[in-house]
Amino acid sequence: MQKIQISKLIEAGVPRAVFWNTDINKEVDEDILLISVFQKGYNDAIIKVLFEFYGKEKFKTYVIKHKYRISKKLYSRLLKVFS
Repeated sequence: MQKIQISKLIEAGVPRAVFWNTDINKEVDEDILLISVFQKGYNDAIIKVLFEFYGKEKFKTYVIKHKYRISKKLYSRLLKVFS
């Protein structure tokens, strides 16, 4: 698994408020970070930023891998992004 700094997502456009109580310089597994963002809060703008940041294949792989950690409604919504 690849590691990523939270600050990279903030630089890409994810609002700092999503990580309000998190050390943004900490390195974490990028797939866990993606799912964590969805658990903390999301909207269409955040989904778009994450999709562009991760790229279609990586985004899709991570969402499918961790689908049990997000709601069925969100999972269905994310699948539409891949279409």
